[in-house]
Order: sequence, then C-alpha cells, then structure tokens
Amino acid sequence: MKNYWINSGFYTFLQRFSTLLFGFGGFYILIRMQSKQDFGIWALVISITALLEVARNGLIQNGLIKYSIGASEKEQRAIQSAALFLNISLTVVSCIFLLSTGAYFEQIWHAKGISHLLSVYCLTSIAFIPFQQFTYLQQSNFDFKSLSIMYMIRQGSFFGVILYHFIFIHSMSLNTLVWWTFYTSIISSIVGYFMVRKYFYANEMPTKYWIVKLFNYGKYSFGTNVSGMLFNSIDQFMLGSMAGTAQVAIYNASSKINNLIEVPISTVASIVFPQTSLKANENNNEGVRHMYEKSVSVLLAMILPVLIVVAIIPTFALTFIAGSAYADYPGVLMIILLFSILQPFSRQFGTVLDSLGKPNINFYCISGAAIVNLVLNYSLIPIWGIYGAAFSTFTALFVSVIINLIVLKKLINVDFISILKGILPVYSFIYCKVLDYLKPIFNKQIVL
Repeated sequence: MKNYWINSGFYTFLQRFSTLLFGFGGFYILIRMQSKQDFGIWALVISITALLEVARNGLIQNGLIKYSIGASEKEQRAIQSAALFLNISLTVVSCIFLLSTGAYFEQIWHAKGISHLLSVYCLTSIAFIPFQQFTYLQQSNFDFKSLSIMYMIRQGSFFGVILYHFIFIHSMSLNTLVWWTFYTSIISSIVGYFMVRKYFYANEMPTKYWIVKLFNYGKYSFGTNVSGMLFNSIDQFMLGSMAGTAQVAIYNASSKINNLIEVPISTVASIVFPQTSLKANENNNEGVRHMYEKSVSVLLAMILPVLIVVAIIPTFALTFIAGSAYADYPGVLMIILLFSILQPFSRQFGTVLDSLGKPNINFYCISGAAIVNLVLNYSLIPIWGIYGAAFSTFTALFVSVIINLIVLKKLINVDFISILKGILPVYSFIYCKVLDYLKPIFNKQIVL
C-alpha cells in the first residue's frame, strides 16, 4: 500500500505538474501575443471543448475503472469494447453539437470566427478517441507512469509549437492554434498505443449487456461532469454574451490561479478513487470516511500557503500571470481565491460518491449548484459586471459545499471538525521530515 501511494502519487503529480507547467506556459505566451478580444474567444473555445471532453470522461472512465479492477481477461475484452463503442458514439454526438451550434455561439458572443474554430476542433475530438481510451486503461491498471508520459508528450508538444511561434514568428492565429490541437492529439495517441497494447483488448464486438451496464453507471457521472463544467464556465459564457470577449479574457486571467490549485486536487482525486472503490466494494465506510477527511486536510494544507502569498500581492500576481494590461481587477482575483479553499471539499465529494456507487446524488448536487450559479450570474452581471460573475460563482460553490458535507455526514459520518484538525499534523509531518533531512548536514558541519 505504501509503495502504491508513493509511486502513483509521484507519477500522477508529475503528470499534473507538467500539465500545469505547459498549460500555464502556453497561456503566459498566448495572452501576450493576442488581443483581449482574440484571447477571450480562445478561452470560450477551450471552455466549450473541455466541457465535451470532460463529459466523455464522465460517461466512460469511472465505470471502466470500477469494473475492470479484478476482472478476467474475457471480461476485460467485453468491458473495453463496450467502452470504446460509447467513446465513439459520444464523439459523434459532440461533433454534431459543435457543427450545429457554432453559428449561434458566434452570434451571442459577437465572436467572429468561433464557428470555424469549433468545426476544426471536431477533427481533434475524433483524434482524441484513442488517447482517452488509453488513459482509461492506464488508470484501471494503475499504470500511472505511462499515463504521465502520454500527457507530457501531448501538452509538451503543443507548448513547443506555441513557444516556436513566439520566438521566431512573433504571432499565432487562432486557426493555427486549433489545428495544432489536432496534430498533437494524433501524436500522443500513437505513442499511447505502444504503451497500452499489452492490456488493450478492445478487439471484439461490444455486447449490449456491457454497453448498458457502463452507460447506466456512467450516466450520472456524465451528467455530473457536464453540470460541473457548466458550473465552472457559466460565468465566462455569460460574461461573453453580456460584456464581450475582452471581459472574458480578463476574468480568465484571474482564474488561472486555480490552475495551481488544480494540480494537487486532481492528483489526489486520481489516486483516491481506485482505493475508495476497493473500500466501498468491501463495505468499509469507515475507510472511505477516513480517506475523504485525510485527503481534504492534506489538500487544504497544500493550498493555504499559496493563497496567503497571492492574497498579499494580488496586483503583482496578476501582472506576473497575464501582464500589466490585466492587473486592474485585483478584487476579482481575491474572490476567486476563495473558490480554491472550497474546491477540495467539492472534488473529493464527487470522488467518494462515485466510489460508493451513488453518482446520482453527486449529479443532483452539482446540477442544483449549476442552476443556482446560472441564476446568480444572470442577476448580478448586469449590476456588477465582472465582479458579479466572480461573486455569483463563489456563492453557489459555498452553498454546494455545505450541502455536500451534510450528505457525507449522513452517508459515512464525515466530520468537518476532523478535517480542520487534520491540517496542522500535515505541517508537523513536513517539519519533521525537513529536520530529518537537515540533521545529517548540520551534524557533518559540526564534526568538521
């Protein structure tokens, strides 16, 4: 168990950190190469396409992982074939959606060219089918090393293209950007095949039994992921329609601080889910409760120092992240920092509910939060503009977390006070580890 946490934690963190590094690096360059209007359009494109990709993960990923653990090779073949069928089917639906709604988005956001960008992204979505299928298999086989390599190749190659344009061409059109998302998806999918072929068994006709079983398990996760992405994107979508794409660019720049927080949160969620699934299958609710409380405590301990530093120097942080042209809204950044404190509770809630086989409860909670966020944004953006968007999302998230804790208290007796008490021991543990590391150095110097 100890080796599992060390190895999986290291490679998963490496994957998330490289994603952050390359993603933030690309953002850092693009926001300086493009106008606020163009960058706002790109932010909206990324939000739409990310919603579709996360939805695909929700329908397939957790079900495949849950049923693949401990399954025979024969069952693996059936499960993987059904998952691939669902993957292809949902991709076709996504492409139809993008092709049919592009002109509508272009009109409501006054974003010329976004229809073409979404049309090109359909090719990326198709090329992304094998990439996602391979990542599901890597997680179900606890192959976090290969998973991290695949993501680093995809993210690193895309960042490399952006860096090349910045150094040698000094500009990069949105059309070029969207085409390179397609090329890098093909490259990473080819590499991924050679990494997973030893346990890639999707080589037979999918059966109705497993298609229905995976769909029924994943339908709530699918709905949850869609609602979750809508919850996270509603503020930008409505800012685009009510205030223009330039305001979206400013808001997106302030939101980038959450990318720092996303690394430890996503890392812990990826590691915790397979283990909580095992404990849930054993009806070990006490173990599930302990993992939730411990993981949230660790995440809060990791997040708080970063938030305190950024809160002290918000204007400098914005200038560093996006440039002086985006540093006029430190108040928005301060509100967004509050999102980060609540995210560990929300993310681990979904992980636990999926592990317990109750994704329907998670779906209802996040859908309700998305509706509240929609109503608040619609009401407050016309009054307070960009600040209304930030305050609306924080309020909806705060209410959602309170409800989440009430649900977990009832299901597995989660204790909020225990979570808070668990923060200080994390710092104590780190302090002791640092002392253990430094003692030999100091002792050596004394002897000399």
